[in-house]
Amino acid sequence: MTTLLLLLSVPVLGEGAICVLLAAPLFYFFVFTGAKSVEAWREGDRPPGAGLFVAPVLLGMLALEGTTPHPSTC
Repeated sequence: MTTLLLLLSVPVLGEGAICVLLAAPLFYFFVFTGAKSVEAWREGDRPPGAGLFVAPVLLGMLALEGTTPHPSTC
């Protein structure tokens, strides 16, 4: 599903499609990390509330994009 959504965004972005290609590994990492933590939380391998830590950390990392003085790659 992730790959399909990335591929659907390419025609919309035009020249920015190269950014999708460059950012895809990072995007897959976040999706994989989030999915594994939710899966472990549902199976009960972790104490209750451990899965709630992942979402704010991932959102915080994404929110820091563009806050440094140097320009981003894409």
